[in-house]
Amino acid sequence: MHLKITTLSLLLTAFLANAQDKAVNVELPSKNVFTDYYFSESGKAYVASNNAKDKQTNLQFFDENLNQKFAKNFASQYKGLGSFFGRGMNAAPVAYNMFGTRDGEYLICNVDDLLFDSNGASRKYNRFEEISGFETVFRIFTNKYDLHLGKKKKGNEGPYFYRTTLADLSKKPIKLEFPDFDTKIGGTPTKVSGSNSQAWEDAGFNDSQFYMVSKELNKERNENQYNIAGFDYEGNVVTKISIPVKLKGKYFALSNSGFGGYKTVDYGIVGASAMDENATGNVYFEDGFYYIYGLFSKEKGDLNKVKYHGFYINKYDTKGDLVWTFEKPITQKGFNATQRPLAVEARFVKTGSRIAFRISNIMEKYALFFSVDGNDGKLLKEASPTFDIEGNRYENFKGGTFATGYYVKAYSKKHMDINTLFASFLNPEVEAFLKSPASEDLNYNCKITPAGIYMIEENYKDKAFRLLKFDWK
Repeated sequence: MHLKITTLSLLLTAFLANAQDKAVNVELPSKNVFTDYYFSESGKAYVASNNAKDKQTNLQFFDENLNQKFAKNFASQYKGLGSFFGRGMNAAPVAYNMFGTRDGEYLICNVDDLLFDSNGASRKYNRFEEISGFETVFRIFTNKYDLHLGKKKKGNEGPYFYRTTLADLSKKPIKLEFPDFDTKIGGTPTKVSGSNSQAWEDAGFNDSQFYMVSKELNKERNENQYNIAGFDYEGNVVTKISIPVKLKGKYFALSNSGFGGYKTVDYGIVGASAMDENATGNVYFEDGFYYIYGLFSKEKGDLNKVKYHGFYINKYDTKGDLVWTFEKPITQKGFNATQRPLAVEARFVKTGSRIAFRISNIMEKYALFFSVDGNDGKLLKEASPTFDIEGNRYENFKGGTFATGYYVKAYSKKHMDINTLFASFLNPEVEAFLKSPASEDLNYNCKITPAGIYMIEENYKDKAFRLLKFDWK
């Protein structure tokens, strides 16, 4: 009987340790130091390592099934990380600074001004280079184009966008004509030009169009109108819709949702970072539907000081008609001990027919996780995990190449970012994997995508790295 129990235990341990659908070792050149990685929305991955002494960078590319497609070395201007605790006081956790298209077909290495494609071919490209006679207000990086939106300096003429085609780096200036919107809140939204360009923000794209959104919040803070303009890549308006979002007995609250900026506000003796009123929610576009989400309060006070009492997700069709609404109160004690909207993240991810939604307040060590049926808006499951934040790891001053900082006792010796913790809620195989025994400290960062859950694992002691994939079940 003892032998059978031992055998069963070993089999269970082996199952937990191999719960991922695929794992690959990332083999770095012997003298190289890991410097950056990028996961695309389609699950493709780029991994960079650097030999500062020889001024060489190694770049590896993996497809969505984690098959390596190329590994190449090239001359690099990267000089390594800062000296403070092995980092730099103001350095990013991983400092090579690269990012790519959502489909993973192109990658920009900003330090070296290089644009790579998924075949390993590279060309010189500096996307932050000033365009002569043009003032860039913001940029949109799509699967095929790099768009610089702004105005011509001469005559303050705008709005324009300069379209760079990634396939051949050809450039084309295109005039934009923003449509007017009828509104019951505050008149016609200001067009993108000059000092009032902040009236519009980019809010997503697909292969046929990119979306610009202007929001209007009424004085009572219980109605927020989303004016949405969709442009094709020749500058023509192909979508125009206004969606009023209303709350009853509640008020829109600020959060770090990816929409709206922040500024420094004087609160007496000291200044503090505060979100602007555009940060009262965000919108997600998919398959002809609009998902608008955000947090609310029952208090009508200073937007940057009110307490949070819940959140909402609304689904609208192409005509702007409400399909369903999902609303949930925040009841966890202590969540509102510190009111700092910049620290309260609201994140929305669509994974097939499911919506993954999380709210986290890093100032108070709280996170709320939700899984919602995208078809009818019904709650599938929810959780409020218990975790600790390890300050030095969160700030990335020690213990790893990339920032982790979240630690769960049940996941012994495993340190992670908030997305890895969220993934353990969404996928039981991720949870089983993180609960499996580990003999040494391991670090994890994660990308949750419609194609699956992708993770990078670091054994800091051995300087070893792996890429992991977990399929949606």
